[in-house]
Amino acid sequence: MSTHFFIRLNGKYVRINLSEILYIEGSRNYVKIVTETRPLLVLITLKRMENLLPPAQFVRVHKSYIVSLNHVLAFDSDEVDVARQTLPIGSQYRGVLEQKVMVVHEKRENSGISEEPELVTAVHRVAS
Repeated sequence: MSTHFFIRLNGKYVRINLSEILYIEGSRNYVKIVTETRPLLVLITLKRMENLLPPAQFVRVHKSYIVSLNHVLAFDSDEVDVARQTLPIGSQYRGVLEQKVMVVHEKRENSGISEEPELVTAVHRVAS
């Protein structure tokens, strides 16, 4: 499995490490690849970009966004926090992110949260 790819930028092919990608935003036939250091505009569709990325590391959460699982800080059913950005989760993508990451649930009592958290049923893991 590749750890990087190259994009053409100002007449040169520039290396993009997959580990540096925070998220990718699509707009028509272009995507904005947001890395830890800078955003890059590339002529490629979001669908094509999604097909090129390893599914164990990236997940589509909206018609306009793909996020890096390594950079997800928090999420709920409507939004995902990636680095310093909060991105929407589209209605057709709800639940997809939760299936891709490890989620540990606390055992709850009727009166509130128990003092000692326990793992409940299965733990979701990143697909390999």
